[in-house]
Amino acid sequence: MRTTAVPRGRPSTRRGSPPRQTPATWLALLTLLAALLTAAPALAQEAPTGLLTVSAPIQGAAVWLDGHEVGTAPYTDYVPAGRHRLRVVADNYDPYVRKVDVVAGQTSRVEAKLVAGRGTVEFSVKPSGAVVSIDGRGVGPAPIRLRDLEIGPHRWTVSADGFEPVEQDFEFAFGGNQFFEVELRSTAGLFQFRTQPEGATVWLDGAERGVTPLELEGIDLGEHQVRLVLDDHAEVFRPVDTTDGSKGEVNVSLDDEGARLRVRTGRADATVLVNGHAVGQGARVTIPMVERGNLRVSVQAPDAEPTQANVRVLAKGRVALRAQLEPSGGESELRVLPPIYQRWTFWAATGGAVAAGVTGTVLLAKALQPPAPLEGDVVVVLP
Repeated sequence: MRTTAVPRGRPSTRRGSPPRQTPATWLALLTLLAALLTAAPALAQEAPTGLLTVSAPIQGAAVWLDGHEVGTAPYTDYVPAGRHRLRVVADNYDPYVRKVDVVAGQTSRVEAKLVAGRGTVEFSVKPSGAVVSIDGRGVGPAPIRLRDLEIGPHRWTVSADGFEPVEQDFEFAFGGNQFFEVELRSTAGLFQFRTQPEGATVWLDGAERGVTPLELEGIDLGEHQVRLVLDDHAEVFRPVDTTDGSKGEVNVSLDDEGARLRVRTGRADATVLVNGHAVGQGARVTIPMVERGNLRVSVQAPDAEPTQANVRVLAKGRVALRAQLEPSGGESELRVLPPIYQRWTFWAATGGAVAAGVTGTVLLAKALQPPAPLEGDVVVVLP
């Protein structure tokens, strides 16, 4: 067998064979290949461009393209092919506004002719046709250019049906030109919650969504139920209907007084709901304070027929309800208990009198007593 001795420290190579690649070399090649593959789609999708040149009689006039200031006249640059909105502006001259078509691979030249002016305020709005108001007075639909405003501070408002209005203060100066590009936000799916004091927990359709002040987007159109909870304040339950695409808006001043609401369910696994919101579970459920108004109280439990009742809550006092839950298929009942002074158990315990204050003064309250139960046999004549 023939062998070849290789000197130590020198690599062994054969004539005509490529040099051996190290792991670091392969890693560098793979990194370069990945970069090329990543850049290839971007290069292939790069939009065609054309050259746009803009000249004006006023050196340094501001050049705007599609609502953005891009430079000053004379202006030359490559821009994406297609239609663009050009605006050339200089103080003491009316703005020059035109639509410009830029052709790929060609040069588009624009000579802006500026005319002396006293100052303008322009509005470009999406959606088109939104109403522009200055200091509370409607001046017309957008897009619009206004002249000869009184010098000094003003406030503009842009509004449209189905959109959130936008407003802003501005200062009008003689010879100045101001441009406002406004994009109104649709009110469809928009909810805003504000409370005084702030920090109330917001529940929407039974789900906790945050604390006030709170704004939510993407809420389905339709009828919704809102619950607001803040310690030491009356809980608030409000229905909000956004079926017509309007904004859901809840502005509430929370009261530090309210009526006490108590529901006796008779079952530890029963759940009490108020206007669709689960407010507690157990044999007795109590809300310390509830805002006055009309509420829908429901009680449900596993394997039981649910029941509900409409309740009128006053500004103060207490409202008590008792549920009689029957198995599924039966007829459960939820009834409002009369005030304690209208119950015979109360009068039987007090002997028909109520102690007033701590002085021992006794006030007879027979006028408040309910009618006495009938004695003897009761005869009912059926038809």
